[in-house]
Amino acid sequence: MTLTRQLTKSLTRSLTRKLTGEELNRLFLEKFKFTLGSELVVNGDFSHASNGWSLDSNWSIGSGTLNRAAGAANFANVSSMVVTIGKTYDVNFDIVNYSTGTNFLSFGGDYLTKSQTSNGSYSFRITATSTQKLQFYSVTNAVFSIDNVSVKEVTKQAPVAAFSLRKLGDVSPYAARIRRSSDNTEAQVMFDASDRVSESSVVRNTSQNLIPFSESFSNSDWTKINAAVTTSTITDPFGGTNAYKYAEINTANNNKLLIDTFAVSSGKSYSLSIYAKKGELDVIQLILGSVTYAGGNNHANFNLTSGTVTATGGGCVAKIEEVGTEGWYRCSISDVTSASGNTEAVIGLYNSSSAGRASTYSGNGTDGVYIFGCQSEETVTYSSTYETLNTANFETDVAVLLAQPVGGTTTLTRETSNPLTGSGSLLFTTSGSTNASYPRIYAASNGTSADDTLRIPAAARVGETYRVTMTTKLVSGSVKLLTVGFGDTDNVSSDAVVLSGTQTHTFEKTLTAVTSSKATFIGFDGKNHQGSCLIDSIKIEKLPPIPSEYISTPVVSNDGLTFTESTLDTFVGGENKLTYSEQFSSWGAYNVVRTADNSVTDPFGGTSAYKLNETAVTDFQFVDFQPVMGASPHTFSAYLKSGERTTASLLLTQAGNVGAIFDLSAGTVSSVTGTGNTAAIEAVGSDGWFRCSITNNGSADLSNNIRISPRNGSLSSITGEANKGIYIFGAQLNTDSLKKYQKTSGSVRDGNASVVVLYNQTGGEDAIQSTTDYQPFLYKAGLLVRSGTSPAIEFLQTSPSYSNLEMNGINADRLDAWFVADTSSTQYIYPSAHDNGNRHGWIGQDGNSNVQAHLDYGGEPVRLYANGTLVGGYDITRDAVHAGLNGRKLVHHQDADTADWSTIQVGWYGNGAAVSSHIPWNYEGKMSEMVFFDSNQSSNKTAIEQDINDFHNIY
Repeated sequence: MTLTRQLTKSLTRSLTRKLTGEELNRLFLEKFKFTLGSELVVNGDFSHASNGWSLDSNWSIGSGTLNRAAGAANFANVSSMVVTIGKTYDVNFDIVNYSTGTNFLSFGGDYLTKSQTSNGSYSFRITATSTQKLQFYSVTNAVFSIDNVSVKEVTKQAPVAAFSLRKLGDVSPYAARIRRSSDNTEAQVMFDASDRVSESSVVRNTSQNLIPFSESFSNSDWTKINAAVTTSTITDPFGGTNAYKYAEINTANNNKLLIDTFAVSSGKSYSLSIYAKKGELDVIQLILGSVTYAGGNNHANFNLTSGTVTATGGGCVAKIEEVGTEGWYRCSISDVTSASGNTEAVIGLYNSSSAGRASTYSGNGTDGVYIFGCQSEETVTYSSTYETLNTANFETDVAVLLAQPVGGTTTLTRETSNPLTGSGSLLFTTSGSTNASYPRIYAASNGTSADDTLRIPAAARVGETYRVTMTTKLVSGSVKLLTVGFGDTDNVSSDAVVLSGTQTHTFEKTLTAVTSSKATFIGFDGKNHQGSCLIDSIKIEKLPPIPSEYISTPVVSNDGLTFTESTLDTFVGGENKLTYSEQFSSWGAYNVVRTADNSVTDPFGGTSAYKLNETAVTDFQFVDFQPVMGASPHTFSAYLKSGERTTASLLLTQAGNVGAIFDLSAGTVSSVTGTGNTAAIEAVGSDGWFRCSITNNGSADLSNNIRISPRNGSLSSITGEANKGIYIFGAQLNTDSLKKYQKTSGSVRDGNASVVVLYNQTGGEDAIQSTTDYQPFLYKAGLLVRSGTSPAIEFLQTSPSYSNLEMNGINADRLDAWFVADTSSTQYIYPSAHDNGNRHGWIGQDGNSNVQAHLDYGGEPVRLYANGTLVGGYDITRDAVHAGLNGRKLVHHQDADTADWSTIQVGWYGNGAAVSSHIPWNYEGKMSEMVFFDSNQSSNKTAIEQDINDFHNIY
């Protein structure tokens, strides 16, 4: 099963919209989706006399051109050519030695519409409407010559697979599914606004789809009633072949249903969606059933010919949206539950657009439709086009509105002298006792006045989502606008606004109704704020639900966890090799007193700092931690602030008590000792905090001990004084250089994230690795992996990490492949056949003159290029491969053969980690892009490499 559709929550519609026009044309897969067939013109260079041509008078062939002499108007014809109606052809030719007159092109039903009156190269793409062969027609007395005539069929031939951390095509907004190592939580990674993966890429949860087997309709989890499902070879909505045929199985008068179940909670909105395409039938029906829904028994009918919703029942919202140009639609319904339990997702098959809910009909036992990708979810996505329920501009009397003082005095009047807009605004005033609670403006739910502008036409439905907007302006005193809601109950909100100054404020709140009421209320804080304000331009809108981006199930290796982070960088988190980075009571202590001190604001605005005080002894005085470091570069840092002491020290040592001393009043490094040690200090905010750090270059083993102390108590004996010290916060240990701060508790954070699925941007089979130890890395030690300036994934081959990605469907007797690779390894192989050491691509091995540089990867025509230059052919040495490919290179494998390979892999050679002798040949390095064509791309080679190099800036 392809996993390209393992997608989750949508961003705004603008971020998930299909690209059009120039945006689309810039994408790699759009540029190179066409391939030209073989030449259809015989003797198009006119090197063989009149062979292949039939010429009227005044036309002749000589000196390597087709020549037109002055005389009567007539034709030069290609003698033999097969032209097929409906196919597209590229027609090219040159006009040379032009003197006078006009030449016309005639081809495939395009008759004499394209003229040429000067020297030049001419190109036309024509879709044939007849079988007419190529002709040139000249007007009377025209004189010119024609050369380099070519006609080739244009076929759509996108790559069979394309994997990259830049956006190559418009199949999906997602680049990869990744797993962060700290808790095995997976996330979908989107391309950013620049169409690449970056730290700011949006991430989404992978557990949105509540259907257990969203594409495997043959699974027993799906109940089939008077219907059957069978696999199909038609192209699915994402370019694969994973659709099913859903059809009747008898001629009886009954219902034909496909049913799955999932758990729901009361008072929440849920959405059911499926991709469908007409077959012999063209109507499906969707139902959310078994539990009670707010609007009653729901259903919606969808016509797959007209692309319309033809019937609805109950309180559901139905939507149909065309997907691509192959007749697929995404059909969905959304409704709000009134009870908890197991609901049924029902897909019905029908022969009438007006069929009733779960109704019956008599079929022929074979007709059906095509289906793909079912998703049920708690509704999280709403249309950007809202349904306006009511507006209020207070151009008329406001007597119908009620002011509820709740302990104070609240009045409402209509301000006409200086309104916010038009001829009137609502003037709200609250005053009186400080015991006043939350005064409100509202309209009684039983009001009938036409001016009852805060009412909505029908009662709000529990679980549905609404938006209320208004403009406000302070008139006098102090006014705090708390919230808006339905009904007349208190609903204090975290998005409260204190009105200030003379500017106009726009207040907006999106809320989910928790009570059924027609009345909208506006709440204020009358206990702490009394004053007056103007209110105008109130608008109440309903947000129609829509299905989220589709995600297939089951997932690969997710532990079922969810997260709240919104960007790639915050999801992965930073690196910190220390536990309890802020809880210094869990550290070791020597002759010091450490106390949590919430009277001091920490560097991030909280109250998590500690006070580290000396004691009245003469000795070393510090808190310490014992991490394992070894002989590799490390940086130890902490946030420090002066207290009674204005200096502090950090210990990071290879031998002895060496480290750095910092002046916390001057913000300088006072001294640094120890081989390979350097130190730095940086002010953080304006409250006297500094981030102090010491870095060792890893030239020898580091002692597994770090320390923090007032003065130089980490490094030597001091005579301490009780209750005199410094403030400390946020200790961190990083590999290599100082990195952004990452809080830890009982576990360290390595800042690593690995690739579970690299999505095939053609819509075909993905690159997958479900075993955690074998997943290549997208993040390492809190940093996005990069090759040059491009995002990349990194393959490691050191126990227990043996990185490998497996890909199916890349089997071709002509394979043209491109890789953006970056390696300094002395020997490696890529690609190779999974679990077969006798089928592999090029071998790079430093110093080895063996000419067996690949195996079962193509015969004599196979060629290897790097950065546009030929490295060698079939008999190239392994050393030459190594010399040509090492470093950061755009590598091209031309005319390879993988027809009899099974699964293709990049990372492992053969059995990889399972066979110790295979491990040394595994690929260790980085990859930013892999593109595989199963067709001859020789004519596109230069353009393909220019596109790749323009983005990655390789050479």
